[in-house]
Amino acid sequence: MFRNRILAFIIIISSVMFAQNRGNNLAFQGIETSNEMSVKAAAMGGAFTSQSGSLDALFFNPAGLKGIKSLQFSVTTNFSQNKWFENQVYRPNRYFVTLPFYLEGLYIPDPAQNGVLDHLRMWTPESIIDSSYTLGSLETGVDPQSEEAADWIEEKNNSGLTHIAVAMPFNLFDYNFVAAASYGREVNINDYDRNDTYTDPHLGYHGYGEIGRVNGVDTLVVNWDKYLRERTGQIDNITAALSFQLNENISFGAGGKFSFGESDDRFALDRVGYFDLLKQNYFRFSYDTTYQHISGTSNYSSNAFNLGVHLQLEKVSAGINVELPYTISREYDYTETVFDSNGISTRKISGEDKIDMPMTVNFGLAFRPVDNLSLAIDYRYAPFSETEYDFQSADTTFYGFADQQIFSFGIDYQPYDFLSLQAGYCQTPQIFIPDGAADKEAGPKATTLSGGLGIHTDYGTLQFAYIYRTLQYYDSYFSNTNYNTINYSNLMVGYSLTL
Repeated sequence: MFRNRILAFIIIISSVMFAQNRGNNLAFQGIETSNEMSVKAAAMGGAFTSQSGSLDALFFNPAGLKGIKSLQFSVTTNFSQNKWFENQVYRPNRYFVTLPFYLEGLYIPDPAQNGVLDHLRMWTPESIIDSSYTLGSLETGVDPQSEEAADWIEEKNNSGLTHIAVAMPFNLFDYNFVAAASYGREVNINDYDRNDTYTDPHLGYHGYGEIGRVNGVDTLVVNWDKYLRERTGQIDNITAALSFQLNENISFGAGGKFSFGESDDRFALDRVGYFDLLKQNYFRFSYDTTYQHISGTSNYSSNAFNLGVHLQLEKVSAGINVELPYTISREYDYTETVFDSNGISTRKISGEDKIDMPMTVNFGLAFRPVDNLSLAIDYRYAPFSETEYDFQSADTTFYGFADQQIFSFGIDYQPYDFLSLQAGYCQTPQIFIPDGAADKEAGPKATTLSGGLGIHTDYGTLQFAYIYRTLQYYDSYFSNTNYNTINYSNLMVGYSLTL
C-alpha cells in the first residue's frame, strides 16, 4: 500500500520522513530515523544554528563552539518509537465494478472457483455458482486517517546511547580555538513497508506504466501480491570540528562527519493470485502460490564536511552552516529465493549504489530581549532536485526528489539559575511527491512539536527533551486512495559537565 522513497541523505536531516505509496525495491530506505544528537537543540525544534558557547554546536554549526572556556563533556541517550499505519480504500468503478470487492477484503473467493468469471460466481439463471459470494460491510463514520480505520499498524522501538562528546579550548598565536569531537549512534535504521494489495500492473495509476483498456480480444493479466520490505540496523558516526574566534563578535568553524553502519534487509512478494481482465466487467480470479524473497545485509558509508560562521552582538546572534556536497554509498549482499512453476531457485545479488548529495545551507538568527530569554529561528534550503544517482541496477520504482525549505522555531527561557525551559516547532516539507498529488513541486509537510527542561547544578546539567513528529497525507489513484500516517516520538536525556 505504500512506497518508501530513497532518502539516503536523511543521515543529516532528522525531520524528513519516508513516503508511503505502492512499494519500492530495496535501496537506501530506513535511514530517516535519525537520532537528535543534542537534547537542548531538539527541545528547541532544531533552531540551533545561531547558538554558541556549548558543545551542542558541534552538531549544528562548528563556529558556535566559540565561547567554550574550559573542558566540556556531554553524553546523551534516547528512547524512540516509530509507528506506521495506513488505510487503503478501494472504490468500485464502471469498468470493473466488483473487482475492488476482492482487494478491499469484502469478498473472499472460494479456491474451488478458480478461473470462473466473476459474474458467474455471483449468479446465473441456471444456478448459483458460488453460494459464498457474500460481501462484508464497510465501516462508516470513521476518520480515514485514524488508527481506528487503519488496515494495519506497525511499531518499532529503540533505545540506547546517542553520543559521547568532548570539547577543549586552546590558544594559538593569541587567538582562541575550540576543538570538539564525538562518537555516537546517528541513525536507528527502521524501515517497514507493507502492501497487501500490490498489483502488477497497477490498476489505477499510469505512473507505473501505461495500461491499455481491455477490448474482449486480448486478456490482461494482473498479479496480486502481498508486498513486504523491512530493514533494521544502525549507523554510527565520528564527528569532529574546530572553531576559530577572529574577535569578540565573529568566529569561523569547520567540521567533518564520518558515518558507517549496517542493516539486515528483507524483501518479499507473496502471490495471492491473479486477475484475467477480458473486457468491461468481465474478469476472473485464480489463486496462486508463487513468491520472491530477498534477504541479506547492507553496509553504508559517507564522509561529509561543513563550514560555519557565527556573529555575536549584544542582543542578536546569527549563524550560517554550509554542508558541502558529498557521496553516500551502500554495498549490499543478498540472497534471492524464487518459487514459481519451475520450482525453487536461488541466486546471489551484490553491488554498490551511490547518491551524490548537493550542497545545503542553514541560516539561524536568535534574539535575546532580556538576559534569561532567547528566541531562535532557523531556515534550511536543500536543492535535492540536483541529487545525482549511481545505482548498480536500473530501478524503475525510484523517482527524483523535490527541493526543500524548512523553518524551525525555538525558545529558551531560564526563570531560575537552576532551571531552564525550552520549546520548539518545525514544519518540514517532504522531498517526495505523493502519487496523484495536484502539486508536483512540493511534498506533504511533517509537523514537529518539542519541549524540554534543563536542571543546572554544580555537578553539571541534566537535560530532558520530548519530540513528537507526525506526517499525514494520501496517495490518490483511479482505483483507490491510501491514507498514510507516520508518527515518531523520542524521549531524550543528556548530561553535560564543564570542568
